[in-house]
Amino acid sequence: MRRYKIMAKRSQDYNQPRNPSADAPQCYFCLTLKDVELPLIRRNLKFSMIFVPYLIGRYMAAVLSILIVWTHSGNPDPRHGPNPIIPVLNICTVVFSSMNISFRPFVLWKAIKLTWYFLLLLLLGHIGLGLATGFGPLANPPKVRGGQVSNHGGPPLDHIIPQMVLIFYIYTILFDTIILVLTIRGLSLEKSARKSPLWIKLRTQGVQYLIAAMIVNLPMVVLGFLDLNPIMDLFFAGPGEYTTSERVISGDKGVGVLLYSVMASSSAVIALLKLREHTCVSCCLCQHEVGIPHTTTSSTPTSGVLTTRIGLPPSIADQSHSSQRPLMP
Repeated sequence: MRRYKIMAKRSQDYNQPRNPSADAPQCYFCLTLKDVELPLIRRNLKFSMIFVPYLIGRYMAAVLSILIVWTHSGNPDPRHGPNPIIPVLNICTVVFSSMNISFRPFVLWKAIKLTWYFLLLLLLGHIGLGLATGFGPLANPPKVRGGQVSNHGGPPLDHIIPQMVLIFYIYTILFDTIILVLTIRGLSLEKSARKSPLWIKLRTQGVQYLIAAMIVNLPMVVLGFLDLNPIMDLFFAGPGEYTTSERVISGDKGVGVLLYSVMASSSAVIALLKLREHTCVSCCLCQHEVGIPHTTTSSTPTSGVLTTRIGLPPSIADQSHSSQRPLMP
């Protein structure tokens, strides 16, 4: 009799619905390996420190999506508390997505130190707030006793996680908005480059990324304002996994949606790399900027190094050197 109960329980576990929000990032990760990782391994693409947030964000998102699938496919023990890895990866993926896009205004406003240091302060604040949000609950995790989540020995859960997550996502939306505004403003100051395919692509990507980031972050902000019980706060905030005696309440519902912000950030880098390949011969982009072999080079010094180390066409670079303010210092 016990054997049949075990078999029925395993069959029930296998028939549990999977979280489809984690499948798309996994497929996207595998399909885009050929754009950056494989060229770097084959030395067809020159490695730069600018790729570090891109790579870290992608692989953290990949590990996070695997954990989501593993969480749904297993049979969690009610005696276990929250998963300590999921909240950290959740926050880090959002931080590195914004960091990847923030390098563009950093380059555009390098000559204006006040704006540059303002961006640096915002970036450091985003990182610090993310660390506090991800690692803060781990310092005082809730206790699981008898299949119920409690908060003995510390402040109430509804005063720890929801407030921290709410502040973090509001800060993220404001930071992404400032990045977009400064990027468009920095590009608009250079009249000679307004019709450049690179400039048009940067403006379009900035708007698209902000829209994607707001779509995945606004639900977290709205639900953070609601007066929910601690378990529902954890459910919507997505910091980890908690169990009850009857069912599993997983916080990875929100995490799966946040993975799409990493996809949007990675797509921005990949799109610029493809733009570099398509316009390489016609625009004569310098070889040492990107490291991708091509047949033509330019003797004119180029500027405008951006996230993917793309240089400006010689015509735009010549006009920028003739102006009083350099296009890309």
